[in-house]
Amino acid sequence: MSVTMKELGIDRLSVQERLALADEILSSIAGDPGGGSIPDWHFAELRRLELIHAADPTAGTAWEDVMARVGKRTKAS
Repeated sequence: MSVTMKELGIDRLSVQERLALADEILSSIAGDPGGGSIPDWHFAELRRLELIHAADPTAGTAWEDVMARVGKRTKAS
C-alpha cells in the first residue's frame, strides 16, 4: 500500500516547499542506478527540441526567463 500526501503531511506544505520536495525526490531517483531507465521517447523529444533550436536559436524562451516568471507567480500565491 502506498503512503499518501496527507499521511506524510505534504498537503500542509506551501507550494514552494512542495516544489523543493519534488525536486529533491526527482534528484534522488536520478541518482539511483537501479531506479530505472530513461524512455527512448524522452531522448527523441530532446533531439527534436535541439533541432528546432538549431534551426532558429531565437525561438522559445530562455530558461532564466521562465524561472523568473514562475518565481513571480509563486510569490503572488
